[in-house]
Amino acid sequence: MGIAALNPSYGDSSRNLPTVARSMYFNINQYPAMRDKSKGEQRNIVGTALRKHDRWLNKRLLFASCCLLGLVGGGVQLTQRYFASAWVDWLIFVLAGLLFYAYILWEINGPVRRAVEKHVSEQR
Repeated sequence: MGIAALNPSYGDSSRNLPTVARSMYFNINQYPAMRDKSKGEQRNIVGTALRKHDRWLNKRLLFASCCLLGLVGGGVQLTQRYFASAWVDWLIFVLAGLLFYAYILWEINGPVRRAVEKHVSEQR
């Protein structure tokens, strides 16, 4: 028994599938709305979009920074208390850095992107 027998819509080309797959952006310069624009224009667009459509960015960044600093401080305190090796401290710093990088990628691909798309669509 194949997939087509289990799912009658398998292979049906009449389904509404997205024509363009969403991709992951690693910086704001890669947004489709930012193509053919100078760095100054890109900064102005993003700044205006965030002021108009994303007022929680500063609070989220402050919360994430405080959580990561708490993670680093608490981790270093625990490693000193229990006489753990020095590599554990480095592991904590690397983990905090990776978590912050993941947070920044989430911001770029989530709220910031939505704000820029909404702002650019309003300008057109």
